[in-house]
Parts: sequence; C-alpha cells; structure tokens
Amino acid sequence: MLNMPLPSNIMSSAFKRRIITSAAIAIVLASLIGATILLLVPASTAPTYDLAETTQISESLHHSSSTVGLTESFNGTLFQERPFRGNESWDSEVVDLVYPYGYYTEYSLTPEDDGLRIVSTNDVISFTRLQNVVVENLTSLTFSVSVTSTSGFAQVRVGVIMMDRGVPIVVQLNESASIDLWYQETVNLTGQSSETLQIEVPIDDINLATDEWILESQFRIRVTTIEPSDLTIRWANASASYANEVVPVRMSPKSTDGEDLLSNPYLDKLSAKVALNISSATINRSSVVFVTGADRVLYLPVGTYTGFGGWYTPGRTNWTTPLSFATEQDRMTLLDFTVPTIKLDIVLSPSVPWVSLDVYFRDAKSMIHTIESTGLDYSYLYYYRLNDLYSSPSTSVYLPAFDGDLIFKCESMESVFTGDLDSLTYEQPISGISNLELTIRLSFLQVDGWSLSVGGMIVETIFGAVFLIAMITLWRNSELSLWHRIRDDPRVISVILLFASTMCPWFQITTRVADSFSTATMNYVGFMGLAIVLIWSGGSTILSINMPLWPYLAIGVAGLWLPVLGLMHSLRTDTPWSTSPVVIYSVLAPVMTIGLMTPAFIYVGPFMTLHIGAYLAVLSLVTWSLRHLHKRYRTGKSE
Repeated sequence: MLNMPLPSNIMSSAFKRRIITSAAIAIVLASLIGATILLLVPASTAPTYDLAETTQISESLHHSSSTVGLTESFNGTLFQERPFRGNESWDSEVVDLVYPYGYYTEYSLTPEDDGLRIVSTNDVISFTRLQNVVVENLTSLTFSVSVTSTSGFAQVRVGVIMMDRGVPIVVQLNESASIDLWYQETVNLTGQSSETLQIEVPIDDINLATDEWILESQFRIRVTTIEPSDLTIRWANASASYANEVVPVRMSPKSTDGEDLLSNPYLDKLSAKVALNISSATINRSSVVFVTGADRVLYLPVGTYTGFGGWYTPGRTNWTTPLSFATEQDRMTLLDFTVPTIKLDIVLSPSVPWVSLDVYFRDAKSMIHTIESTGLDYSYLYYYRLNDLYSSPSTSVYLPAFDGDLIFKCESMESVFTGDLDSLTYEQPISGISNLELTIRLSFLQVDGWSLSVGGMIVETIFGAVFLIAMITLWRNSELSLWHRIRDDPRVISVILLFASTMCPWFQITTRVADSFSTATMNYVGFMGLAIVLIWSGGSTILSINMPLWPYLAIGVAGLWLPVLGLMHSLRTDTPWSTSPVVIYSVLAPVMTIGLMTPAFIYVGPFMTLHIGAYLAVLSLVTWSLRHLHKRYRTGKSE
C-alpha cells in the first residue's frame, strides 16, 4: 500500500506547484541581485564629465627661421611613394557598398615589397592627400598612379582638384553655370592586368579661375571593388615644374608650450586649421596656406616673405603670430612659429571598446547665427569628432586658446549597439589661458578586464536565474535515473544539448574599424540564450552588455527557452518516442533560429560566423532524428 504510485493528476498538480514555486523563488532572487547591482552601478547609461583647468599657458608668441644646405636642387617632385604605402600622409576611408557602415566593413590592406595590396569585395577604398602648390610661374602639374590586378574586377579612379582655403576653384562657363577644377581618370581592372594612370592639370584653367598664387591640390586614389578582388597600388607621385627656381620651406607650428602641433594624430580632425597668411614682396599678393601633418613642406621662389600664423576657419580668422623669412638658392628654409593653443588631456574610465567623443568650442567673440531651415548653429566655430578613443584610455588634443565655452557629447558602444543614445551634452565656460583636463567616467562596473553595464548585468541575472532554477526543478522531478533516460528516451540528449547551447555563444563577429590603417579590430561574441553580447577591441576591457530586447530577446525565448522547457515538460507528460507538436516544435525551433539570425543582424550579417551554441542546437535536432530513424529501422527489421 505504501508503495502504490500516486494518481497522475495528483503528480501533475504537485509538479506544477513545484515549477511555480521555483520560478517565483528565482524571480525574487533575481530581483534582489538586480537591486544590489543598482547599488553598485549607476542606473543611467549617460557618462559624467569633470573639466578642470591645469597649468597656465605661455603668453609669448614667436617665430624663427634658418636655412640649411640642400644636397640637390628641386627636381620637380612634390611627393613620391614608391612603393605606395598610403601612410599617415594620406587620409584613408573605406565604405561598404552593400552595408554602408564604416565600422562593419571587411577588407585587408597589406604593405608588400611592390606596393599596398588590397583584398576586398563590394568596398570603396579611397586615399586623399593635400599638397600646397605655388601656382605663380607654374608650367606643369602631374599626378601619376600605377596599379596591378591579380584577380577579380575593380575600378580605379584617380583625381586632382584645385582648392583655395578648402573651397574648390571653379571655372565660370557662363552667367549661370560653372564647374570645379576637378580632373579625373578612370580605368577598369579585370583579372591579371596593370595600368598607369596620369593626370596633366591644365595650367591655363587655373590662371583663368583665380588670382591666388598659392593653392591646395587634393590628390585622390579611389578603388571600387565590385566582386572579390586582389590588386596592388604600386606607386604614386606628383610633380610640378616652374619657370623660375623654387626651394623648400619646412613649416613647424608649435603650441604655446613648445610642442610640435603636427605630431598630434588628432589635429587633422579639428575643424579649425593651423594656417599661414603669406605675402611675397616680389608678387605683391598674399595667400593662405594650411599646414597639415602631410604637407609641412612648401616650395617657394627665392625671395623675401612676410605674413602671419594662426588659426583659420571659415567665417573667423585669428592671425596672431607675425612672420618674416627669406628663401635662398640651393638652401632649405626652416620656419618655426607658435600659435595660441590649449592642450586638452582626455582621461577615459574605464577603457571600453569604441567611444565616440564630440568636442565643440564656442568662441566668446563669435556671433551666434542659426539657419532656421537646417537648425545649424554657426556659433560652434571649432570642433573635434573622435571615434577611436578605445585605443588609449588617455588622449591629448589641441584647441585654439580663446575664451568661450566647451561642449562635450560622448557615446559608448553600448548606446550604439542597443540604439539607446542615452548620451549627455555637457557645457562649461573656459578662460582660454590654461590647459585643461577632461575626465570622462562611463557608467560601467569594471572588474579586472571586464566592464559590465547595468542593463546587461540585470538582464543576465534575471534570465539566468529563472531559467536555471526552472530547469533544475524539472530535472529533479524526473522519476528515472539519467542513464535510463539517455538509453530509453531520445529527448534527453536533445535537452542536454539545448541547455548547453543557451549557455554558449551563438555567433562571433570580427571587423575592422573605419580607419583603414588602424590595427585594432572590433570583436563581438553573442549569447542568444542570455541576450547578451561581449565586445572588445585592442587593449580595451571586455564589455558585457545586453542586446536590444527586441528582437533578440523574442528570438531567444521562442527559439531556445521554450523549446528546452517544452522538451523537459514532455518528459513528464508524453511517451519517450512521442512526436507531439510540442516535441516537434522544440527540436525544430532552435535550428530555425539560426535562419533568423542573418535578417536580425542585417548590418553585420556577412561578417558573422556561427559559434558552438548554434552547432549544439543543430546537433540536438540531428541526435533526435537519428534516434527515431534507428528505432524505425530496428522495428522494421524485426517485423
């Protein structure tokens, strides 16, 4: 009598009560843990800022010039890269034709003995270089590029555009029409082929279009890969010839603290430009010259020159440093000058992958002018856009030394990945006479090499606790031993595999960042069962954040949680070899989830590789199917 089994309806009721009780306990525990997390980590995902003035800058502005002998006279070469490297002298950009997001494109740029090798598919890869060119007495200007293709189909276009203070020079065709001084040549490379592209800039067009005696020449190489392509840019050079002799002037702008401005990698990202306003005693005209890291050598005729150095931006010029120097035959002039600068030290804590920082400077003397149709506010005269702060937790940039307001806006990978742009704009006045230190504190809890977000920690805790306790309860209410279950029930191995897949990563993505020559890569590892993703890059910490709850949570619940719980429940309610709708759904849904992942990750789908969790889900269906086929084979054979 004591060993009589209980009625099935009583067992079912007791079983359901245990499930409900366990789930309730799990929710309470998860809530308590989540509340504890909120005590440790701020609930807001917006960063906090602390801006402090540090050392006072020097008020003295000076310049100096000297000459050194040349081993050979100017041979007409403005620049020459042989083999081509596309190094820091060139601004590089990569845009994917199908998925036009710079942070998710895939390609490789490899320096080799004969040039820069490009392996790419559906990308537009461009290299741009600026070069100041004296157009007075200029007789020719040539830009040449050599390319070689090994396989695939690619279009290579080279171009030269002439500009004055960043604005393209135009030729007026008639009263209502004009064209930019933009010269291009295009060639298609198919299979194994080689081409040399050369552009001769018509000097007469320049003389007709402008009275300036110094212009900017923008040289560009643009490679478009239509299909998987392998090609090499072998060399690139620009040359000019003059009616009179020219000699080099090497320009070295310094900060007010005596540091070389052009050595700062972020200076080219500043909207304001270090510039010279140069007047020639012979020509009796002045021109503005931008001084950049790629173009610090200017070829000038022999003579004497005066002018000013300072910061230049459209609508506001600050000429602060008087200049005077001379050029001599067969000698190089070394021109050093200071411009008023503030050094802004940026300290990031913790160092998480991909942090974007916008720094705006509003000059107190500028006029605020807003265009109603666009909402653009031209009171922001100077700005930085820094998108790769993950490379170093400490970064320094330079700003013009004027009083005004600094405005910051910072976003982390969490806000970009989840679409929750919970960023904070911060504004603070500055005196313009002291260097600055900006401390940015991101709302992540750092534990050794990990950075944990609030949302990610709470979601992981609640999902994991509820799921784990529910499954433990289900398993403990099984009447048979594990070995008997594995031997006699084809669903048991499937349950084990599916449970393991919820705890394992389902996909991995490794991409390069938008800067084509950055050595850092972005790494993503996603756990569909827990709706979290781990992200890291370079020397950053590993950031754990929750995926957007829609559609990732919906996919995780429908494709993993419900199938596991459905199979576990069928162990109690169905016969071992049952093919009920619940069982069929439970073994098929996880595999169907894999098919849904590409649309769900449409912006990075081509670069996604499946991880062990997805393979375990497939293996669950395979083992269940093979057990049924084997049983049917044995049954048919015995008959």
